[in-house]
Amino acid sequence: MSELLELDDVLESAPPAASTAEVGDILQRRFELSGPVRALSSERDVNFRVDTSAGPYLLKITNAAEDPQVTDLQTAALRHLERESPSLPVPRLVAARGGTDQPREMLGGRPHIVRLMSFLHGRSMVASTASFGMRSAIGETLAKLDAGLSGFDHPASEHNLLWNAADALRARDLVRFVDDPIKRRLAETTFDAYEKYAAPVMPSLRKQVIHNDFNLHNVLFDDALEPRISGIIDFGDIITAPLVSEVSTALAYQDFEQEKPLTVVSDIMRAYHAHMPLAPHELDVVLDLVRARQVLIGVITAWRAFRRPGNSSYILKNSARAWAGLEALHQVSRGEFRRWLTQACGGKVT
Repeated sequence: MSELLELDDVLESAPPAASTAEVGDILQRRFELSGPVRALSSERDVNFRVDTSAGPYLLKITNAAEDPQVTDLQTAALRHLERESPSLPVPRLVAARGGTDQPREMLGGRPHIVRLMSFLHGRSMVASTASFGMRSAIGETLAKLDAGLSGFDHPASEHNLLWNAADALRARDLVRFVDDPIKRRLAETTFDAYEKYAAPVMPSLRKQVIHNDFNLHNVLFDDALEPRISGIIDFGDIITAPLVSEVSTALAYQDFEQEKPLTVVSDIMRAYHAHMPLAPHELDVVLDLVRARQVLIGVITAWRAFRRPGNSSYILKNSARAWAGLEALHQVSRGEFRRWLTQACGGKVT
């Protein structure tokens, strides 16, 4: 448990305290910009939308508890994608005066890294009714993002992260914070299956840097003409992990109550595999990795809500969907799930 407490330091640390006046001063001094400033919701950092004569920007003030090397990992990944995959709809960094991407500012008596980036427009999938087109766009765009990150590396990319589904078993003790006995049994069953089928093969899987948080809040859509992704945001959980964990994490946040789980999975996997083919042994662990992310959402948020009851509504925002999805996927047999994956990939797995 002590290791988990340490990993959760950033989440538990108070977000930076910055007034709109202070933000306006930072913008003027560091970036020679000005305009109306509006605070946006955020979990561990502080984000502001700034509307300037040149257009809107996002100013991100990073939590002082975050390792500066991890912050640099996120910044370096965005710069890498700007060079290698310029068509991807990810935030573009704006350098401060002097050329630095990460100026430091003293706020509340603590140093904070400040970054300015383009503001991405669109509506999040969490506020949308999913469709085949939207799910296909998720699979295709995520594959292109992973292709763009495939050549990227950074000294901090293998940092410890609580939300790493490839290391899910270390969160098993958190099951005791789940009040509902039915959900507790579901979580234990999930961890048992993961330990049996997935954990032994994790070390042998292909790894690279992945976004690791393609959830419904972090994918923006613009469907004026057709469903397409207009924004990929929040690189805060970026990490080196098994490649297949990337698409599995995206699947974990889908709505499995409105449509059949295997239909949802197939739509995304078909599009992902067409651009980033997965090998048979990678497909073998998709079910366990999807369930692992869902159970992590359930137990980690239960633990954090117990420790911070005043912020429980925000902490638990993804919990109900995760438990419902986990229950739905436990109604699907391993064999049936694998057959659908093979069919979705055209029976041509490499």
